[in-house]
Amino acid sequence: MKKILPLILVCSAFTALAQTGCDTLFFSEYAEGSSNHKYIEIYNPSDSAISLSGYTIYASGNGGSWTNSFTSNATIASGDVYMIANSSLDSATQSLADTSLSYPSIVHYNGDDALILTYGTDTIDVIGVPGVDPGSSWSVGTGSTANHTLVRKYNITHGS
Repeated sequence: MKKILPLILVCSAFTALAQTGCDTLFFSEYAEGSSNHKYIEIYNPSDSAISLSGYTIYASGNGGSWTNSFTSNATIASGDVYMIANSSLDSATQSLADTSLSYPSIVHYNGDDALILTYGTDTIDVIGVPGVDPGSSWSVGTGSTANHTLVRKYNITHGS
């Protein structure tokens, strides 16, 4: 018990830190694997459920204009994620998705495409740089967006 209590306290502190100071949604995970292994997650760090009504995700392919969009009236519970998957994703991962989209959609992208999460006309979060074609991928830390799954660190409390 003496070892478990400190572990519980540390985990509680990390959870509190991760939810501090943020009341809006943001991209928490981005998967761009080979073939159709593509999905995104939107995280709700707030203390309340948030409806996706009014939010839109847009995709921009190869530095072009916004060509695909996604809207929903679903609600994301406090501390939960909403997963949007490519409809051709493997069945094991597909079973975790809240919704699956057929081609063409925001989850039919390459590592060099940009995604943006908006609320009305306000930009909430962005992956990549809209209107810019980086070649084959965006640089992220020591890796890239091509053929990788990117997961935000626990201490990130808002979109970019």
